[in-house]
Parts: sequence; structure tokens; C-alpha cells
Amino acid sequence: MNEEQKNQYLKDLNETSERVKEFVRQEQASNSPTAAPSAEFKRVPLPVMNRAPPMLEKNATAGSSSTLQMWEEGVDQRLNEIDSRMNKSDLSVFFTKGEMEF
Repeated sequence: MNEEQKNQYLKDLNETSERVKEFVRQEQASNSPTAAPSAEFKRVPLPVMNRAPPMLEKNATAGSSSTLQMWEEGVDQRLNEIDSRMNKSDLSVFFTKGEMEF
């Protein structure tokens, strides 16, 4: 793109932006802000709650189905399973001697 094309492009871009601004100004001036008639809105009743939300049952304000202790027990169990599998593996000799690293 040479300098002349670049200048023409910028001129066209500026003219376009000015046309858009002018259109927006005209639209804002012609449309006075009015509130929508209340007849357009329809109130919908909320669903009936047959029971309390789960987090508020039994006087609890917050709840969780797992605890850190449960998570640690799960991790320990998985690590023990990995150790037992490694000990039963054909490569267990290399692991115990420290000859193989992973």
C-alpha cells in the first residue's frame, strides 16, 4: 500500500465514522426516551418451594459432602494401591534397588 492509497483509506475511514456519528445523533434526537407501557409486562409467579434448599437443611449455613480428611484418606489409599502394584511388577527389583527412575 503506497502513501496515496493509505491517505485515501484514512480519509474514507474518517468520512464513514463521521456519517455513523451523525446518524446516531439524529436517531437520539428523534427518539425521545419513553418508558415502556406497563401492559407489556406480565408478572409470573415464582414456583412453590416444597422443601428448604439443600444448604439450609438441618440448620447448616454451608455444607460439603467431602472433607479434607476424607480426601487425604482417598489419596493414601490410592498411593498404597500404586505401591502394591509396583511391588508386584516385574520391574519392582529395579525400583527397590534405585536403578530405575521415573
